[in-house]
Amino acid sequence: MTILSEPHLIQLQSIPDQERGVLGVAECDTHVPFKVERIFYQYDMPAKVQRGGHAHIKQEQFLIAMSGMLKIQTQQGKNEWLFTLKNPTAGLFIPAMTWVTIETICAGSICLVLTSGKYIENDYIRDYEKFTNAF
Repeated sequence: MTILSEPHLIQLQSIPDQERGVLGVAECDTHVPFKVERIFYQYDMPAKVQRGGHAHIKQEQFLIAMSGMLKIQTQQGKNEWLFTLKNPTAGLFIPAMTWVTIETICAGSICLVLTSGKYIENDYIRDYEKFTNAF
């Protein structure tokens, strides 16, 4: 299995306004390295709950912690990375063929997910052993 890219954080644009707060910006090709085809979000999550637990064969993802704090564990073959997202000033790029587990650190966290494709069940690998055997 050839890996084209590793999971990594990308700083997003923040435009502060003393009177009105901060405008956060995530643009395709500037911050998000793919054309966004689907957006979903996870919210009202209790502390210490886990989401994800899968990999995508072709799709890429971009995660932003809109509120709260998230611990993101990623893996490609034998390489593993751990990220903490605690504010919307950075997003986490997750390439295809990356196993992802998301854990909420505090209750009420909100995770915004941008993906490079529409929902296709056949693009998911939900069996960890099958995923590791792909490498």
